[in-house]
Amino acid sequence: DSFGRDVANILLESLHHKHIELSYSDLISISDEDLAQRIHEAKLIFFASDYPDKHFVEKYRLDMNKVWIFGTKDFGNSNGIHYNRTIKDYADYRAPMKQNVLQENEKLKSIWTPKYIDLIEPIRDNAGDVLVFTPDGKFISQDTLHLTKFGAAFYAKLLNAKMKEILETVQ
Repeated sequence: DSFGRDVANILLESLHHKHIELSYSDLISISDEDLAQRIHEAKLIFFASDYPDKHFVEKYRLDMNKVWIFGTKDFGNSNGIHYNRTIKDYADYRAPMKQNVLQENEKLKSIWTPKYIDLIEPIRDNAGDVLVFTPDGKFISQDTLHLTKFGAAFYAKLLNAKMKEILETVQ
């Protein structure tokens, strides 16, 4: 799905992109046989929204040592309100998150730790507000849910150490 494309873009924008052979698929349009084959051949498996449940794990004999979960993301209620503002410091400009997003993030983190890649924590402040722009003033998200190219590159930098750690588990 579109969140999976965001993860693929983060990986492709990362410093590690030359060491990644990426195979991407949603869970709707792929056959069971093709999905089982990809899962079997994969060194790492990233989920970005449709997280595996017990049935999925059993059906595809999913090796949970290969699995990593990219968490939920949120960049405020509306980017439209930011267009007409004069912003002096893009690097510090923040917006409040949508209702219940932080709770959902914490719930997912409690279920999936230590395999959880938190996308909110690196951009959140103590008040629960999140960055809207990259340090050079580009929108992280065009619609408050999906990443722009600049947003994917920004997250690739934020997650560099985590991605290095994950990739080292298969080398």
